[in-house]
Amino acid sequence: MENHIPEEDIALTLIGGMPPAEARLTEAHLATCARCAAVATSYRSILGALGAPQLSEEARRRLHDRLRQRVRLRRFLDRLLTDPAWQVEVRRDTRGALEQYQIEPTPQLVAALQEISRVPAEGEGQIDERVNKLWYGV
Repeated sequence: MENHIPEEDIALTLIGGMPPAEARLTEAHLATCARCAAVATSYRSILGALGAPQLSEEARRRLHDRLRQRVRLRRFLDRLLTDPAWQVEVRRDTRGALEQYQIEPTPQLVAALQEISRVPAEGEGQIDERVNKLWYGV
């Protein structure tokens, strides 16, 4: 199984917040890992938008908040796909699980997670498809 760089480390590398040695290791990994390179590309486009002079302070704040939500949601969904105990917890208390990750429980997100929670245990493979739909709908 291939090791991946945490999203925070990719973002920190792109904004110059990592020590030089760690930044070089991250850049080397990005050159060989398509998955992490795609994450970096996404962050580069966000950073480019943040640096655009035409953005108002309010627009910057909204973009920053949305970025933070997406990072938290990605961690949440990664855990949902890989941790059966977390799937049970999300089924039991969807709002509490979102609060644990400091994710705003929008009506659409809660509805999508409740739909996922109705997948019977023998249909866990269906969760992956529904999570992808949820992720790209955010």
